[in-house]
Amino acid sequence: MDIYFRPHSSRIKEQIFFNSIKEAVPEAKHIQENFSLPCSLIGGLLNRNEIIELLESDSLLPSNKIKICIEELKLLPKELCIAKSIANMSVDYVISNGNEKFYIEFHETQHRSLSVNRSTLIFSKDLVEYRIPRFLQRFLRDIWRWKYLDNYKIIWFDWFDANPETIIDLTSKGKSEYYLSNKFSFKDFYK
Repeated sequence: MDIYFRPHSSRIKEQIFFNSIKEAVPEAKHIQENFSLPCSLIGGLLNRNEIIELLESDSLLPSNKIKICIEELKLLPKELCIAKSIANMSVDYVISNGNEKFYIEFHETQHRSLSVNRSTLIFSKDLVEYRIPRFLQRFLRDIWRWKYLDNYKIIWFDWFDANPETIIDLTSKGKSEYYLSNKFSFKDFYK
């Protein structure tokens, strides 16, 4: 069993969470690089109108950011591609056990506060570039991961802080999310 995780010196909580994975699965070999996602996934598109509808009914994300997201999304084509190449997409941790892959994201506050305003790219299905705020790109990528990755887990930083001794079965099949009640979650957002 291998765990793909490329540490970042500025992401201390990610490293702490990785240490808990290593304790839970001590036999796993750490590979210090991002896992290459299957090329077939890049064709997975997001529907702009569906995301706008979901945002309009959300009450847990910051309302000012929801408004900005909706305004930005209305300027984009109806079908969105999150990256030109699958090499531009990553997941924080991937556990590889033979042919089975388990994808894990450790979400810190910026994933729900929708912070970081600098401009970045999103694409039409024909790969035409559009500039959007980084927080919207991150949000769309998070939705894409939830929609298209099998065996996918999200662990929110505040849930982990409140439950540091809880052992999560990271190699269970299906999607799951670990979050505090009354906080935003992709599971509840993207039903």
